[in-house]
Amino acid sequence: MQDDIRTTHIINTILGLTREAIGEKLAAAEQAAADSAEDADKDDGKPIMAKLTISLKWQAGAAEPVIDLKAGYAVNRSSTYTAKADGIKIDLEGTA
Repeated sequence: MQDDIRTTHIINTILGLTREAIGEKLAAAEQAAADSAEDADKDDGKPIMAKLTISLKWQAGAAEPVIDLKAGYAVNRSSTYTAKADGIKIDLEGTA
């Protein structure tokens, strides 16, 4: 029963920290995506994706562990390249 209470406390703490971090970083992540869209060389019709990453760590097994949450954001711009490895020739089809 004690483990259930400990687990509940950990989960509730993580959820609270996550909500706070998202609230603080969401606008910045979207603004970074908007800024990236303005800086783009061309409009390829694909949406610019904002990325918010949450990382958690705590002392395993501690009765009342301290939860550390790290939140970061980035803008994802990628290109995809496809080639058939048939040994004859290389046909590259790229999409930005």
